[in-house]
Amino acid sequence: MLLLNLITTLLFWVTSIVSAADTSAWKSRNIYFVLTDRIARSSSDTGGGQCNDLGNYCGGTFKGLESKLDYIKGLGFDAIWITPVVSNKPAGYHGYWAEDLYAINSNYGSAADLKSLVNTAHSKGIYMMVDVVANHMGPGSITPNRPEPLNQASSYHSACDINYNNQNSVEQCQIAGLPDINTGNSAIRTLLQDWVSWLVKEYNFDGVRIDTVKHVEKDFWPGFSAATGVYNIGEVFDGNPTYLAEYAKLMPGLLNYATYYPMNNFYQQKGSAQALVDMMNTVSNTFPDPSALGNFLDNHDNKRWLNVKNDKTLLKNALAYVILARGIPIVYYGTEQGYAGGDDPANREDLWRSGFNTNSDLYQAIKKLSGARKSAGGLAGNDHVHLYVADTAYAWSRAGGNLIVLTTNAGGNSNAQHCFNTQKANGKWSNVYGNGAEVTADGNGRICVTATNGEPVVLVAGSGTPTGTTMSTRTATATSTACPTAVSVSFTHRVVTVPGDTIRITGNTAQLGNWTPSKGLALSASSYTSSNPVWKITVPLAAGSSVQYKFVKISSGGTTTWEADPNRSYTAPTCQASASLSSSWQGTIPYIAPSNNTRTAAAPPNPMYQTATGAVIGMPIPNLIPQGAGSSTRPDTTLGRPENRKTDGEVCINPRRNMFHWKQSVHAFSRDRLAQFSVTQALAALALARLYTPQAPPQADLSGQTAIVTGANSGIGFSIATSLAKQGATVYLACRNREKGAAAVKAIVSSLIALGGDAAAAKRVILCPLDVSDLNSVRDFCSKWETENQGQKINMLVHNAGIAEPPRNVRPTDDKGRNLIHVTNFLGSFLMTRLLEGQLSDDARVVFTSSTGHFGAIDTVLDARPPGRSSKNKDAQGLFERAVGRVNAWLGWDDSPAPAYYHSKAHQVLFASLLQRYFDASTSKTRTAHAFSPGFSSTAIFADFSLGWRAWVSSPLFALLKVSHRYVAVSTDEAAKTGVWLAACGGRGDDGKAVGGGYWEWMERKMSLVDFERARLGEVFKERVEGVWRAWEEDTECEWNVKF
Repeated sequence: MLLLNLITTLLFWVTSIVSAADTSAWKSRNIYFVLTDRIARSSSDTGGGQCNDLGNYCGGTFKGLESKLDYIKGLGFDAIWITPVVSNKPAGYHGYWAEDLYAINSNYGSAADLKSLVNTAHSKGIYMMVDVVANHMGPGSITPNRPEPLNQASSYHSACDINYNNQNSVEQCQIAGLPDINTGNSAIRTLLQDWVSWLVKEYNFDGVRIDTVKHVEKDFWPGFSAATGVYNIGEVFDGNPTYLAEYAKLMPGLLNYATYYPMNNFYQQKGSAQALVDMMNTVSNTFPDPSALGNFLDNHDNKRWLNVKNDKTLLKNALAYVILARGIPIVYYGTEQGYAGGDDPANREDLWRSGFNTNSDLYQAIKKLSGARKSAGGLAGNDHVHLYVADTAYAWSRAGGNLIVLTTNAGGNSNAQHCFNTQKANGKWSNVYGNGAEVTADGNGRICVTATNGEPVVLVAGSGTPTGTTMSTRTATATSTACPTAVSVSFTHRVVTVPGDTIRITGNTAQLGNWTPSKGLALSASSYTSSNPVWKITVPLAAGSSVQYKFVKISSGGTTTWEADPNRSYTAPTCQASASLSSSWQGTIPYIAPSNNTRTAAAPPNPMYQTATGAVIGMPIPNLIPQGAGSSTRPDTTLGRPENRKTDGEVCINPRRNMFHWKQSVHAFSRDRLAQFSVTQALAALALARLYTPQAPPQADLSGQTAIVTGANSGIGFSIATSLAKQGATVYLACRNREKGAAAVKAIVSSLIALGGDAAAAKRVILCPLDVSDLNSVRDFCSKWETENQGQKINMLVHNAGIAEPPRNVRPTDDKGRNLIHVTNFLGSFLMTRLLEGQLSDDARVVFTSSTGHFGAIDTVLDARPPGRSSKNKDAQGLFERAVGRVNAWLGWDDSPAPAYYHSKAHQVLFASLLQRYFDASTSKTRTAHAFSPGFSSTAIFADFSLGWRAWVSSPLFALLKVSHRYVAVSTDEAAKTGVWLAACGGRGDDGKAVGGGYWEWMERKMSLVDFERARLGEVFKERVEGVWRAWEEDTECEWNVKF
């Protein structure tokens, strides 16, 4: 075993070295992307009439493409990416409708023709990259598909339409009805890996482009990528850099869709240069190797650039960026001929209609830009220095300042002069794109150049004329211009905030407020998005001056949060009109700093955790008995009414008095006894469910109040939403299934009308799409609430949505490997609460539908994440231990959803407790948080639980609940009553005061597993909880700024 591990490690190491070398070689290449069917029809093709049916085969061949290699090389390209070459279904002219993976598309020619193309390209110094598809096969019958078993239905996912808000759906459903290959099947994975390895070796390809990457599960790609044996670049059609970066870890390169959008926006006069710079900085901070990404303007999936913006001068500037900025350039065929087709297939014109004109303006422009790339050494490095960012211009340097590029989006009528610092004193360059003039910087590195007719300026140090380009030898010196006295410094700061937060910059100068946050300068959130949370400000600083500064966060309630040490420092350039800085939040200092530059903090108290102001958020409680519960005198039942409470407090008093008078001592229970107690309690609840005395919660007047209820289209959520609506609240049903949600709204409205309501009552029940199992959906929901419901405070936030097991045919983890039960039942609620915090009313009630089953997490409640599959025996060395592991797996113990379900319900209780302490200490508001068990109720939560014999072995309680709920469970209306009461009234003690942070059953506060562990562990509990909280933040990419 040890020898095998050593051999495997060695092979992986060697493979990594080879792959790294291939990637490095590709970084200096310049790629020309072609559709084989659209370049040339034969080796003697000199041009002719255009193809009349771009949606079908037009006649392009391998031999035709081979005959145009000199045309392509003349543009300066030394690599060609061709669309898939395998045999396709009828009308698959583009190559993406595979039928036989081991056969060549005869419409293009023979296998020998393809080999001839590749060999000839190699003889001319041109790399060849082939496009491949692992996600799907062509349309129609699967019977002809090869190799076997691709002709069998078991090799494909079940047909379904893609929901792009759900990653599992993206990976398992069909694109345009194309059979979606079951790449989760190990045999299919081996088949595809063997095939792509054969394809590359058989035809001697140098690289592989991979189609539809995001439509296949992530763990498929490392093995497939390695099997290619060469550099490969994937297509993830998404502009979110955070989403893209996850795939960049799985293969050497990706098409750079992150930069594609802000780049085109700038050069098409729809966006700013600063937005492009910001995205480049984001890519630098989030991608493992930005220089291995492919830059592009358009392709066969997007409209031609000139179709969107018909301005060739602007296109030349955009091309200068693609070819000379950091990354691998990719230019779509026909760009050099000014093609301007729209949506597919109009953007797939034949090239022969152009007559293969090598004298066209754009052909010559691309030739010059490609020559500049070669003259600058190939530009393979991960280097890109922003020099100048203006309203209509952007300049950068590469290769240690040996390449300077100025681009503009002013258009062809502009002849503006731009002055900026090259950061290379007395540097000399040749203008290789323009008139060939020599440009010299002054002693500070400053130059002034003119963008003649709006075209780019490309300066190369120590360079003659690029190959094939005739340039003037005239010499010119940069205009002598006095250095500016002030520098416009653009600060871009990345920090996650919630609605109502403000970010300010403060520092050691009067301009920055002398370390006083309220006098600091406020940043703008105009560019802030959930995927790119940036705040911006431009500050004029004296040239050459130095400052120390920090960023601070000020909440809507006035709480000030400083980022952590050290102080930031910056010295403005001495001879530059503008500069830019990008940064990210450094963490949190939990105390207010003095108003000078010596920031000290007093020793903190011993809190559970505390806010940025040092306010204590809940001291550890010594035992489970709430304050006053042991008093021999009956507490005063006079109700303390919170301000602005629209509910009559008297009607909120719990009719079940003395619910705090449980006195089970924590120390009387061992963990084993508690576990036995919880199981006994669960079984008793099952057997005696319908013997409970029906709850009789008081009815409150909720007129003018707003509630959001997740999972409200059925079950307990529907009952809660209905009851709150009947008490006068405006209720938003947050549902994943729009159709079921609409039916639920209709049913609630009908019940309101039946009670005498009118049309106005119907307007109080609103459907909002939300899938809490998808954190991006949660972010979108919260963002839309902020923008579309401005000023509408949330009085009741009920987190009810949940699952006991992932739906059939859905992976047990989301796209980032997070347990789907944990995401659905808890993480979505955690994120949603944070993002909506600024929208909560002063007296908001946050309620979690938990479960008695949370006691099942006795061993994992303080683990950051739910238990995964057991690995205790499956990787053991001994024969007996391995055998035990196999038996466990066969019985289904490793796959039981129960542990994750128990864990998620326990985390709801834990979060409710911690959230209450956060509410109590962070402001003076009277918000409350609660978790409750609805008891054993007749809901559809176990609808997706598979009831086989293994289920009775691995999850006997779930199996018992599945078969018995229709006979002994209480109605959902009865089960919902405690949740309704908590949402309407906030939970009430014997004194009538709102009491938050607890766990409730049948309108009585009960001892929870969290209470037990807090009292049992003391200070250790605080340490464990801190780790759990940080994991919650990490898993949701959501910061709360609390200190434990």
